[in-house]
Amino acid sequence: MKKIKKTSISKTLPHGEGWVGLLLLLFIISALFTACNSQKTQTGKPTLVGKWQMTETLADIGDGKATWTPVSKDSVQYVEFSKDGKVSGNAFYNTTAYKLVDSNHVEFSITGNTSLITHRYQVTATTLLLNPPCREACGMRFIRMK
Repeated sequence: MKKIKKTSISKTLPHGEGWVGLLLLLFIISALFTACNSQKTQTGKPTLVGKWQMTETLADIGDGKATWTPVSKDSVQYVEFSKDGKVSGNAFYNTTAYKLVDSNHVEFSITGNTSLITHRYQVTATTLLLNPPCREACGMRFIRMK
């Protein structure tokens, strides 16, 4: 069996270049850790908090053929969810507050209505889908505004 001779980085490289290689290795390792941390931040659990612009609505007239329809580009419809549970914007009439029930349901408070209205929702970093309680298929798609 052949013996392997151990050498250090500084002995295999010309004088002084061992430190350069070591510094390069440390730089690469620190860049990898930084990239991993950034990815964790970007892939954290998405939140409703923020401003959302409505892009499409889903409606079914009762024939089972629901279709998504783009909203008019003439007037921007939006909703904004604050961290303290308040709702503002022009996409929902008289909706004043919200509360997350679980990861799929959100309750809305509406002025003059003592009952809470529960919607199903799906949220990503850039999109929001809301499905209010409807007899037929219905829904609203939003994109996050900057």
